[in-house]
Amino acid sequence: MLVYNQTLDHFNYDPLHRKFGQRYSIYDKFWGGCGDYPIFFNVGPETPLYELYFPGTNPYDLAVIFQAMIVSLEHRYYGESLPFGSNILNYTSNEFQYLSSKQYMEDIVEFRQFVINKYNCSTSKWISISGSYPGLISAYLRLHYPFYFIGAIAIASPVQIAKASTVSWLPNFASIIGPDCTVAWRSIAKQVEDLLVTSSGRDQLKQMFSYILSVNGIRENDELSWMEFLIDVASILFYPMGFNPTVGPTIFPRSYPGTYICQNISSSDSSMVLMNYATLGNETCVYQQSIGVPCPVPFAGSWYQWQRCTEFPSPYSPLLYDTNADIFSKYINLDNLFRSCHQTMGSGIGNLDDFISIGERWAGSASCNNNFDSYVNVGNFYFAVGTFDPTVTYLPTTNLSRTITGRIVPDTGHALLLNRLWYPNNSYVDQAFNELVEQIKIWLNINVTSTDPSCTSDSSSQFSYVWVTIISFVTVITSAIFC
Repeated sequence: MLVYNQTLDHFNYDPLHRKFGQRYSIYDKFWGGCGDYPIFFNVGPETPLYELYFPGTNPYDLAVIFQAMIVSLEHRYYGESLPFGSNILNYTSNEFQYLSSKQYMEDIVEFRQFVINKYNCSTSKWISISGSYPGLISAYLRLHYPFYFIGAIAIASPVQIAKASTVSWLPNFASIIGPDCTVAWRSIAKQVEDLLVTSSGRDQLKQMFSYILSVNGIRENDELSWMEFLIDVASILFYPMGFNPTVGPTIFPRSYPGTYICQNISSSDSSMVLMNYATLGNETCVYQQSIGVPCPVPFAGSWYQWQRCTEFPSPYSPLLYDTNADIFSKYINLDNLFRSCHQTMGSGIGNLDDFISIGERWAGSASCNNNFDSYVNVGNFYFAVGTFDPTVTYLPTTNLSRTITGRIVPDTGHALLLNRLWYPNNSYVDQAFNELVEQIKIWLNINVTSTDPSCTSDSSSQFSYVWVTIISFVTVITSAIFC
């Protein structure tokens, strides 16, 4: 991993011109060279940047086909790209104020120019790629910077997030894992609730999940953080097979199929259910780290807490704040989320009504007021979601135009569904991947000549970009503000 000296604040004048180290990687082994051969930009996830881990699809497969370069940039405040030192658990609002998806998108724009200068190449076309939250950023890069990115691959990315403000993915999760496993989840949550009552119980929990907690941090006196941590552990166990309840990828033998997990947490000895769950989580975390796959608990981390509280508390939250459909814990509710965010941010969060509207305001500005016509007008998007993905509700699943594909991929789950290393011998994945290849071929033959007319200036947004056109040796600088 290399380190780029990144601007701390892209939106406000900083007399100190502060910078921070942001990790990146460049893989140019397959690159055919400047001009006809593209550059795939891998959007960094809300975890450390791993060279062998790519949400969405495996860009190495695409790089071989298109003789492309792969460029990755770690998300600010995740991994080792920390602006104010390594002890992020001690960060306050003064340090976290520069953590946002908008700042990261501007990181990418600045870093893109660095790569162009490094290789003296301004003619290769860039395509953004990723899945889940970074897939959302991939789509927004194309939407807001169409002159910089000629296409976007967004896998399992809730791009219709603002429209889904009353929809959650936890009921989908419950239906995927089945009634017996859902009962086991409730049993685990109840045991944790009981342990959280006393300090000795909290110590017991820390001992149970010792390895995962040694890799990650948690606000141990916050009940909601513990319940989110339980979901984080579920993501560690289920994520390698993308929540697929029956099929685990053969390439990673220690990545347990969902049925095996549920059998263990559904033990007839209820006192062992939580311990079995913790043991599986710790062992899987050890293994995943040994092969270069992240073992994150981002939902319970203070860095993710800040971003969720300021950008997407509703609806883009890992939790369902609806007591009528809650399958985890009584602590999972909107009031606790508001309290937790108030603890993180202080009085700047406003009242509860202000807080509820944060997610819709953020999603609206990011996606042009959630008008999907904006995507159609810009063009060149590939969206895909798996049938076992609890977030399926948020993704378009129809072909909207010749250059926009929305695809449901059977027998796959969240984020990794087009990664053929994770889903070997899956004909649905192969078919979707081949379709993606054909879509990219169309993009590479299209020259972007106009911006999105439906995404007009909006004073509430901070998104902007500047492009330069040289006409008859005269440089004309035109600035446009995008919603």
